[in-house]
Amino acid sequence: MTERDRLDLRGLLPPNVLSSDQQIERFNLGLQEHRLDGDEYVAIVDEFMEAVFTRWPHVIVQFEDFQSKWAFKLLQRYRNTYRMFNDDVQGTAGVAIAGLLGAVRAQGRPMIDFPKQKIVVAGAGSAGIGVLNAARKTMARMLGNNESAFDSARSQFWVVDAEGLITDEREDIDPDALPFARKVKEVGRQGLGEEQVLLKCVGLGTLLSGSSIVSDGMLQVAAECIRDITKQVAAAVVKEAIEEDLAEGYREMDARELKRLNKEGIEEYVQNNMWSPEYPTLVYRKE
Repeated sequence: MTERDRLDLRGLLPPNVLSSDQQIERFNLGLQEHRLDGDEYVAIVDEFMEAVFTRWPHVIVQFEDFQSKWAFKLLQRYRNTYRMFNDDVQGTAGVAIAGLLGAVRAQGRPMIDFPKQKIVVAGAGSAGIGVLNAARKTMARMLGNNESAFDSARSQFWVVDAEGLITDEREDIDPDALPFARKVKEVGRQGLGEEQVLLKCVGLGTLLSGSSIVSDGMLQVAAECIRDITKQVAAAVVKEAIEEDLAEGYREMDARELKRLNKEGIEEYVQNNMWSPEYPTLVYRKE
């Protein structure tokens, strides 16, 4: 819990009277001083760690709710010298990894499939980055536990914060989040491909119909057709992979079963494995 949350001062006074930070300074019951930062901050924590382990040599120190800019720095500073851990970075990550591996197991898939998962992490604070690092290391161990595997695993993650997807063109990216920033060109290609198909189809249909405008309805039906186009293209790719003897199967469909499918069977297989944006109702309200 941050000092601001603990004092519950947000919204206490109108924004045009005092800012949140000014409210904290005004109502702070402790020392009327600004927080330490930089070398002074590190010196205080150094002094604390030395004193605690001098007094209790076998103690284990748990770091909790440190600012993101300090969480990783202090963890790296002390982890090889003292018995300590950061709950936000390491504890949350451990629980998250257990959940992710459990999700793979729940699908009836082998653990070795975990490195194939695409993972989106919401939040780039100490907890979010801790999960990313732990998941990346887990994937790397499954892929051979070498530098190449560690680098390859990085491409499986997408990090989203309050400003959206973190890309390499973002200014002032936290150094700990930087390894997971996506390349703008890569992201642009993925979105641009479907956009170009959509616009070409809309343009051709508008031209051939003689319509004087491009209506919302025309755009809507075009968007709905993109899904069918995706299915047909994916089915064609699967068919070609089978013919080139490259297909190894996916999930419950092994290579032998895949090779026995005809064109309609391949399209059905693709359709059944496409994501559908349909969400079940989790809470029912009594009218």
